[in-house]
Amino acid sequence: MTDAEKRQMAEKLTTEYFETQFHEDIAGLLWPDYAGNVSLEQLKDYTECLKDERLKTAIQHSTAAMMTSSMQTDLTAGMTAIMTGKPAAPVPAKDCPAVYKTLFEEFFSTSDTQDIIDGTVAQMESFISVTGIDVEKIKEPLAALRTYMGENMKTLMLNSYIGQVTEDDLKALCELQRQPSAQAVTKAGQRMTARIIPIGTGLVSIFATWLDEKLQTITPL
Repeated sequence: MTDAEKRQMAEKLTTEYFETQFHEDIAGLLWPDYAGNVSLEQLKDYTECLKDERLKTAIQHSTAAMMTSSMQTDLTAGMTAIMTGKPAAPVPAKDCPAVYKTLFEEFFSTSDTQDIIDGTVAQMESFISVTGIDVEKIKEPLAALRTYMGENMKTLMLNSYIGQVTEDDLKALCELQRQPSAQAVTKAGQRMTARIIPIGTGLVSIFATWLDEKLQTITPL
């Protein structure tokens, strides 16, 4: 089999995995985080809430806002400064109506976004500690990074939302987060964030096993 044929086979099998098995596998890995925090009735209620077209639009807009190039640029600039030993400049907030900012503040608070961010940074620190890297040598940059994320992430999000997420979108998102079912799902998300590395390594292991079994049926022993 040529290199080109190997690449084509790899692409085909990877696509097949994500289309046929991925959702079941990731659900199994996330189940422990949801089982103890979200009841069946809450899960049904949350799923029903997500069918609302107004909320679908709000989620689409907020997801797109988090991927904006300006947000990625500002975040990268701050992290680069920190990792090169320079002070990271605070992110200035864009102007927006008071009503808009109030709605954003409510959403940011009720969605526990800051806690999820802090959990992600903590997981990164844990991962570094088991890679053989001398953590003491990067202790100060890591602390600076945690501080930077804590002080600027809300502003980065607000800036990215302005112009992309409407006031009506924020109202819909806040209405969702006021629901007990959404609060339960949010807590489950926090637990999931605290296990993001074992979840990731678990998924890689599952995929490797699946791939090996597939190759056994394609390639003669």
